[in-house]
Amino acid sequence: MNSRPEITAMLSLSIKRHICPDNDPRIYWAREVTFDYATMNAVRVDFMKFKPVNSVRHREGRLLLL
Repeated sequence: MNSRPEITAMLSLSIKRHICPDNDPRIYWAREVTFDYATMNAVRVDFMKFKPVNSVRHREGRLLLL
């Protein structure tokens, strides 16, 4: 049986591949994100995928990065 660090590393790699399977630079993700840090209800997540508003725009068949 694998040790806990090995299992954690394997699961982390699996999640990264699920979030961004082709290593696309337009897909943003972060590890160990804390929400509501300054409150009594702080919540931490291990991985998060997000897309910034208006970061990519298509025009006449061309991709423009803003």
